[in-house]
Amino acid sequence: ADLDAALDALEELEHTAQLFLLTRGLPTAPLSDAQVAALRSAAPRSAAPTGKALTP
Repeated sequence: ADLDAALDALEELEHTAQLFLLTRGLPTAPLSDAQVAALRSAAPRSAAPTGKALTP
């Protein structure tokens, strides 16, 4: 992997850690299929963390 890929992975890990720290102890619930579909249709194609297109 090249340096850009390593930095992208590190940034994604940092965001995951932030979410974990902000939500620890809070009740969570998975998104419904309809909510996931709405997010996918609203997100720009370049919004995937790895720079790849979002898959359905």
